[in-house]
Amino acid sequence: MTELLRECRHASDELPGRYGHSAVLLNNTIYIIGGTDGRSSLNSIATIELYSNFSVYNQSNFLFNKPIENFSGVSWGTAILTHLKDNSPIIYVIGDVATKNLTKLQLNSSPLLAETVNINPNTGVSPDSRQDSSVVFIDHGTIYIYGGASLTKFPPSNPVSDNRMYIINLYNQSLSMVPPQEQFSVTLPTRVASSATLMPDGKIIFLGGRTYADTWIEMDKIWIFDTKTNLWKQRNATFEENRPIVHRGFHSAVLAPNNREIIVYGGYSDSALQNLNALVVLNTDDWEWSIPDVTNSKEFTPIPFGHSATIYDHYMIIAFGASQANNNFPITDKVISILDIENNKYEWVDDLRERPRHRGRKRKLGAILGGTFGSIGGLLLIMALVWLFIRRRRLNNNREQIISMNPTTPANSSNRRLFTTPGSSNRPLNTSSQFVPPMTNLNLSDLPPVKSRRPLQQT
Repeated sequence: MTELLRECRHASDELPGRYGHSAVLLNNTIYIIGGTDGRSSLNSIATIELYSNFSVYNQSNFLFNKPIENFSGVSWGTAILTHLKDNSPIIYVIGDVATKNLTKLQLNSSPLLAETVNINPNTGVSPDSRQDSSVVFIDHGTIYIYGGASLTKFPPSNPVSDNRMYIINLYNQSLSMVPPQEQFSVTLPTRVASSATLMPDGKIIFLGGRTYADTWIEMDKIWIFDTKTNLWKQRNATFEENRPIVHRGFHSAVLAPNNREIIVYGGYSDSALQNLNALVVLNTDDWEWSIPDVTNSKEFTPIPFGHSATIYDHYMIIAFGASQANNNFPITDKVISILDIENNKYEWVDDLRERPRHRGRKRKLGAILGGTFGSIGGLLLIMALVWLFIRRRRLNNNREQIISMNPTTPANSSNRRLFTTPGSSNRPLNTSSQFVPPMTNLNLSDLPPVKSRRPLQQT
């Protein structure tokens, strides 16, 4: 599939920097759709091929870019990945006119074409066009869209759109709306530049952003939408002692592999840049924010916004973005950054190879266990052989002594019913469990009488 996108290849210095784009992961490839270079929207799709030899130093070998025909470009949109009935991958782009139509990209087609999909609103549903909405996609073909900046009222004030949840059904291409509930003491905020994270139980967690009056929504004010009941719920999160989390927008928020924590990175804020923690984590078990220690964090500045974050194995791949400290222009010196998030230990790394601290520990442990069990097994085998040798020798000695006391019994006789006492069975003596005294001091008169047998009659 990615071969279709290699027709137009760019080195990292030729690939245009961007922010306000969207990203989806398919197998080992991240697809970057749209965005802006600070002057206009980009009408291309870029790919990042994540192979074991990928490195931040040779990333130009894994970056490809190709224009999309019939695509005018989109920035601050959202891309979602799904599949047709024949398992062909499809990307839907919710962009400048989010709730009026979608852009459909079929990745298997060549050339790569953009197709417009018209959405039919239900009766009474007539939302305005918007961008930078919070969007999530559920596998059964449902898209949830909340908030965003209105395009019909822009410019000059760029007001935020309404606080209704809009739902697109891809199967019948319909649009419905869920009005906000009225039971809250605090009005459900309209918001733009917030993040939306889908949890395994079907709940959507909304974090950060700002409201109509350019008021920032604090990070401890969390709104949750339940896709199973279509109901909202508000929660208040807590901070670690003396470590508050600065409000922000245009950040990334991804669900960690443990399905419990939401990892938030970067963002734009009106606070002083030195107060904006680049990486913060929300634990959804106790709803507490934390600021983890990050190894090599000083090497990855400035803090981006409008970037994309994608979970790949135990890595978080940060792609592109702009810098608030650089007059909001795209970051070009570090197109791709890699954060190792395995076991809740955060470390900026240069490549996708398994970290030495993990591989070395596993190999060392395996060598220790293998050597230990191998030594124990060899010792047990030697002990078993020695025991069998001694037991066999003892059996042979006892048998020779018994036969020597009964010369009428041939040594090769099959009659082994020796020293049979009245009432006993005619089984051979079990020399492995019964002690036989040495024959040198044996007194025959001490032996029990032998039961007489009738001689065989001769014919």
